[in-house]
Amino acid sequence: MGRSPAQSSYDWSFGVLQQLLRTIGDLTKNGNGFSDSKKKKDLGSNFDGEGKEWNEAEIEILKKQMAKNPMGKPGRWEAIASSFKGKFKTDRVIKKAKELGDKENG
Repeated sequence: MGRSPAQSSYDWSFGVLQQLLRTIGDLTKNGNGFSDSKKKKDLGSNFDGEGKEWNEAEIEILKKQMAKNPMGKPGRWEAIASSFKGKFKTDRVIKKAKELGDKENG
């Protein structure tokens, strides 16, 4: 006698779960989603702007975007951050804008 439909479904689900866990294990092997450390190095500190200094052109873009997206505008910071096409996260954009404000007021 063959397997019941419930048993077959269980076996299939269990197989899919095992494959998913293996895939997750492969992705997190080094805790960064990369199995090759060179790939992580290629992204370096430029990824999401972490640890990267702002250049003059980026500061000018920030200033222009702040003027274009005034205080009180819903989604202001997200709109400004999107102008950097993922180079800087919203929180980094806000931090830099505050630094610029402090310099001008100080």
